[in-house]
This record gives sequence, structure tokens and C-alpha cells, in this order.
Amino acid sequence: MADAKIELVLVTSALSYKNVDPIQRVKMAKLAHKFLFSPQCFSLDGLLEASKLFNDAIRSVARQRRVPLIDLASTMPGGLEYFYGDSHFTFKGQNFAADFIYRAITNDDSLSQRLGLSPVSN
Repeated sequence: MADAKIELVLVTSALSYKNVDPIQRVKMAKLAHKFLFSPQCFSLDGLLEASKLFNDAIRSVARQRRVPLIDLASTMPGGLEYFYGDSHFTFKGQNFAADFIYRAITNDDSLSQRLGLSPVSN
């Protein structure tokens, strides 16, 4: 990728079930059963565990390969305000994720320079 001058940046995957009250979590789990993958492959606990393992693998690869990591999963709020289904963003969720990723890149002087972006002045 270096020969092609492509800068790899890894981003963890956020889920809707983070930091939601138990009643909303049950409602969201019922909503998730309408989507293709959740009911057929995992229980809610299985989905959460698979997501944790997936994000842990992303973090591990970033460390091992010294690739920049944007840990959206640890920052993105959960709930129906930001998600519909398990991992699909609402408009507000899209804006949150885009802003977070943009700021993570532009606040890292070295990364933003490699990507040809100007750092953000805070």
C-alpha cells in the first residue's frame, strides 16, 4: 500500500446496544430480529460478544501493524437516537461518526499531514 501511497486507517465498529437502559435494550433487540443476520446467527449476548471480539481483533491488528486506529466503538453513543438495527446509523449517528472520524484524523498532525489534510484549530 505504501507504493500506491494509500494510508490505511482502521476504525472499530460501533453497536447500538451500548449504554442503553434495559427496557430500551429489549426493544432494540426485538427490532434487531427484523434484520437479516441477528436472529439467525446470534442471540443478543452472542452478537455483543462477537462485536467485542471483532473490535479487539481490529485493535490488535492496528497495534501489530502500527496502523492508525480510530476507536469509534468506544466513543459512539448507543440507542435508537443514533442507530436503527444493530449497527446501522441514523442520520444523527452518521453525523456523529463522520465528525468523530474527521476530528480523530485532523487532530493527529502526523496522520492528517500524510492524508494531505490541514489540522483542525481548536
